[in-house]
Amino acid sequence: MFKKDKNMVELRVSEDGSSFWVDASEEACKPFGVKPGEKIIFPALENFDFFAAMLGAKIRLKGEEFVVAGVAPCNAPEDSSLGHDVVWFKNKEGYARRFSEDPMKTKVMELGARRPGEVEAKQKELAENGGAKVKVAEGVEIYVDPSDEACEPFGFKSGTILEFGRERFLVRGVAPVIVEVKNGEVVFHGGCDGLFLSVISGDGAKEMAYPFSRVSYEQDLVKMGLRLAGEIEAKQKELIENGGVKVTARDGKIFYLDPSDEACEPFGFKSGEKVLDPMGREVEMIGVGPSGIDRGFDRMWYRMGGEERVSAWSGVYDEEHNLKGHGFRPVAESAS
Repeated sequence: MFKKDKNMVELRVSEDGSSFWVDASEEACKPFGVKPGEKIIFPALENFDFFAAMLGAKIRLKGEEFVVAGVAPCNAPEDSSLGHDVVWFKNKEGYARRFSEDPMKTKVMELGARRPGEVEAKQKELAENGGAKVKVAEGVEIYVDPSDEACEPFGFKSGTILEFGRERFLVRGVAPVIVEVKNGEVVFHGGCDGLFLSVISGDGAKEMAYPFSRVSYEQDLVKMGLRLAGEIEAKQKELIENGGVKVTARDGKIFYLDPSDEACEPFGFKSGEKVLDPMGREVEMIGVGPSGIDRGFDRMWYRMGGEERVSAWSGVYDEEHNLKGHGFRPVAESAS
């Protein structure tokens, strides 16, 4: 529990008069990458829907300006002796706000925050030093950073053609995801950087570009299912020639799975292993292949007892894809 001293500042929770104390020293705030009293713009904490935007929905995610108040446990309003430390902010009404309970994500800027004027300064720099201009709304353009250094965290380079399902996209470059168009002008509201893509149709890449990214610190688009154009077809050809298992999905599509231990290991089981699914049904693991057959991220495919066609776990995988964390377990283990 914090003891009141010269660095402690009282922070109000709401109009009812309740409050708690935060450490407003520079020393306390430094590990979070901010200083007490400085202004920070946070984006709206929601996902940007790329496909809705692609179909014409307005880019309307906004941000709000806050002031860094200090550091206190995440449960400080209820009990200042509980929880790991987080940065607390004051909104425009002067009330306490926090934006992360994840102790592994301490840096405020990793949550998509920006300092006032930071993005505009970057736009000016890109305009003068090789930034690529893209259209984000009718008559409105911004600059994206097409450099390998900016694009590398997303897994692809500018100019690359990508596929997601049956859609094809051209990689344009990187810029903050959170933008809003007001009266023909672009207003930046901070936000994590996103990789801007243009849809490719029969007559080439469309002029409009949208960010394919969630408003978060997760940047690896391979995990989101994007692949280089032709990558899945090339892998299927390789499996045909090198021991892949031919299977039929429940929707009738025929494709090949990788049964190798190397491919299956991240999912926690081997090909041919008998396993109980989360419903207690016995299944046989077959191998690894793309989700939806023509989409990017890999899944472990298996065959239910008595069925010829294969299925894949439709739940959300953890970062390691391990199915044991989702209730799958070896038959032998359950018998013992």
